[in-house]
Amino acid sequence: MNGAGENNIPEAIANQISMIGKHLRVTASPRGTPRITALSWVQTGYLKAHYPVEYMTALMSVSKNEIEKVALYAADCRRMSIQVLPRM
Repeated sequence: MNGAGENNIPEAIANQISMIGKHLRVTASPRGTPRITALSWVQTGYLKAHYPVEYMTALMSVSKNEIEKVALYAADCRRMSIQVLPRM
Protein backbone atom coordinates (compact mmCIF):
# COMPACT_ATOMS: atom_id res chain seq x y z
CA MET A 1 0.00 0.00 0.00
CA ASN A 2 1.38 3.37 -0.96
CA GLY A 3 2.08 5.50 2.08
CA ALA A 4 0.99 2.93 4.66
CA GLY A 5 4.53 1.97 5.62
CA GLU A 6 5.64 5.59 5.72
CA ASN A 7 2.80 6.38 8.15
CA ASN A 8 3.37 3.33 10.40
CA ILE A 9 0.05 1.73 9.41
CA PRO A 10 0.16 -2.07 9.75
CA GLU A 11 -0.18 -3.92 6.44
CA ALA A 12 -3.29 -5.80 7.61
CA ILE A 13 -5.13 -2.55 8.39
CA ALA A 14 -3.98 -0.97 5.12
CA ASN A 15 -5.35 -3.97 3.23
CA GLN A 16 -8.69 -3.71 5.06
CA ILE A 17 -8.95 -0.02 4.18
CA SER A 18 -8.13 -0.83 0.57
CA MET A 19 -10.84 -3.51 0.44
CA ILE A 20 -13.39 -1.07 1.90
CA GLY A 21 -12.46 1.47 -0.77
CA LYS A 22 -12.94 -1.13 -3.49
CA HIS A 23 -16.30 -2.10 -1.99
CA LEU A 24 -17.43 1.53 -1.95
CA ARG A 25 -16.49 2.00 -5.61
CA VAL A 26 -18.51 -1.09 -6.56
CA THR A 27 -21.61 -0.06 -4.60
CA ALA A 28 -21.49 3.65 -5.50
CA SER A 29 -24.80 3.73 -7.36
CA PRO A 30 -28.22 5.20 -6.50
CA ARG A 31 -29.39 1.79 -5.27
CA GLY A 32 -26.17 1.30 -3.31
CA THR A 33 -26.49 4.55 -1.36
CA PRO A 34 -28.16 3.04 1.75
CA ARG A 35 -25.47 0.35 1.83
CA ILE A 36 -22.75 2.98 1.61
CA THR A 37 -24.37 4.96 4.43
CA ALA A 38 -24.64 1.86 6.63
CA LEU A 39 -21.06 0.87 5.89
CA SER A 40 -19.92 4.39 6.70
CA TRP A 41 -21.68 4.24 10.09
CA VAL A 42 -20.07 0.90 10.90
CA GLN A 43 -16.63 2.18 9.91
CA THR A 44 -17.09 5.37 11.91
CA GLY A 45 -18.15 3.41 14.99
CA TYR A 46 -15.20 1.04 14.61
CA LEU A 47 -12.69 3.87 14.29
CA LYS A 48 -14.17 5.80 17.22
CA ALA A 49 -14.17 2.67 19.42
CA HIS A 50 -10.71 1.37 18.53
CA TYR A 51 -8.81 4.56 17.62
CA PRO A 52 -10.60 7.31 19.58
CA VAL A 53 -7.68 9.77 19.76
CA GLU A 54 -6.91 9.48 16.05
CA TYR A 55 -10.59 9.66 15.12
CA MET A 56 -11.26 12.78 17.18
CA THR A 57 -8.04 14.37 15.92
CA ALA A 58 -9.17 13.82 12.34
CA LEU A 59 -12.63 15.26 13.05
CA MET A 60 -11.19 18.35 14.67
CA SER A 61 -8.62 18.82 11.90
CA VAL A 62 -11.22 18.60 9.15
CA SER A 63 -13.51 21.04 11.00
CA LYS A 64 -10.80 23.43 12.20
CA ASN A 65 -12.53 26.48 10.67
CA GLU A 66 -15.94 25.65 12.16
CA ILE A 67 -15.67 26.76 15.80
CA GLU A 68 -19.03 25.29 16.86
CA LYS A 69 -18.10 21.83 15.60
CA VAL A 70 -14.65 21.96 17.18
CA ALA A 71 -16.22 22.93 20.51
CA LEU A 72 -18.66 20.02 20.24
CA TYR A 73 -15.83 17.60 19.40
CA ALA A 74 -13.68 18.97 22.25
CA ALA A 75 -16.55 18.36 24.67
CA ASP A 76 -16.87 14.82 23.31
CA CYS A 77 -13.12 14.36 23.87
CA ARG A 78 -13.45 15.47 27.48
CA ARG A 79 -16.32 13.00 27.95
CA MET A 80 -14.04 10.24 26.60
CA SER A 81 -11.13 11.40 28.83
CA ILE A 82 -9.05 12.53 25.86
CA GLN A 83 -6.87 15.54 26.57
CA VAL A 84 -7.29 18.36 24.04
CA LEU A 85 -4.33 20.67 23.62
CA PRO A 86 -4.54 24.17 22.11
CA ARG A 87 -3.56 24.67 18.48
CA MET A 88 0.03 25.60 17.77
